[in-house]
Amino acid sequence: MACAPILGVMLLAHHYCHVLIFADRSSNPELLVYRVDDRHRLVLGRDVALLIDTQERVVLSLHDVGRRWGGITLWPRDALKGVVLGDGVKGDERDSYQFGVAGVDIQYATPVENYALHVAL
Repeated sequence: MACAPILGVMLLAHHYCHVLIFADRSSNPELLVYRVDDRHRLVLGRDVALLIDTQERVVLSLHDVGRRWGGITLWPRDALKGVVLGDGVKGDERDSYQFGVAGVDIQYATPVENYALHVAL
């Protein structure tokens, strides 16, 4: 009986947000990789939010507008637009990505540290 209100809220939220429950760990244990749909993967960490578009073969840097509660992440449906990683005008030129056969290799910089990770697709 207690699950019914929670299920109702999640179904209502699904119209406005992506409800992401199951995540994989990337090569960096602090990063979670969510499968948004067949085309998109959302990579979330403490200092980064990245969107991988497997069809366009591009990685975007997103504003962190999602909310996490334990293993559940809600991400607004209209917030999956961002800056191409490595864009020297709006982003950091040190950031880059390269798609390979098994996934994508991503390098990005934060004010504290530079990171390199591999996300299997």
